[in-house]
Amino acid sequence: MSMPTKLYKYRSLADDMQWQYARNIIVDNEFYFCRPTEFNDPFECRPMFRVEGTVDEIALYFYKLLSRNRPELDEQSRRSMAATKASQMAADPPGQLQAFIERFHETQINNYGVLSLSADPENILMWAHYANNHRGICLEFSTDKALDNLCYAEPVTYQDEFPTINVLTAGDDPPQMMRTMLITKSKLWKYEQEWRLVDLDGHGPKQFNPGTLTGIIVGAKCSEESLGRLVTMANGRSPKPAFYSAALSNNAFKVVISKNPD
Repeated sequence: MSMPTKLYKYRSLADDMQWQYARNIIVDNEFYFCRPTEFNDPFECRPMFRVEGTVDEIALYFYKLLSRNRPELDEQSRRSMAATKASQMAADPPGQLQAFIERFHETQINNYGVLSLSADPENILMWAHYANNHRGICLEFSTDKALDNLCYAEPVTYQDEFPTINVLTAGDDPPQMMRTMLITKSKLWKYEQEWRLVDLDGHGPKQFNPGTLTGIIVGAKCSEESLGRLVTMANGRSPKPAFYSAALSNNAFKVVISKNPD
């Protein structure tokens, strides 16, 4: 799938907290990368871990874990500890190794941050669910790689089954394994046309290039008062984003977006 030239962030303006989130983006050039545990779908980040391999392969898996997470250990200590752990796990009741790995990766995945965006600014469900029933806004961002790193966002994969990961073979590329967990969702969410930017350095606020914000789409039921506040926020920006109005179509179930006069 090719990268869209624009990606979008729907935002509610329902209360002071939501206005602060909007202000963080419009005034402070700040995205918030959330923890995976903050996702609104409890089915996310629940892959089917498979542990299929020999004792030697299990030992190699633990050796790689120790190399990444216990750099203070010398080579001999890592290999000895990995071999001991693999032998213990191989002798344990079935499923114990898999349970250990699942707990470990549940802990690890929350070390990452995720920014969720959409490729569709006209989706009536998105306006209803994420922009307070069309009373909020949809922010438009450029994916031009010369401006910022949104060009590295990845499209979410929508499928019926949990992703399956054999950790003994996927362990050579932990970041990619985590991405697989973070960008797979149920097909029921396909309407969102979601793209995600994964930050391996953690969650929290992250600055973006001011030129990345290119437009503010005002919801069909957004009040004049809210529009005035948004214009005031945007006036301090350079470059200034364009303003658009979203309207309800008169003859179809769709949203029509038009550019406001300068």
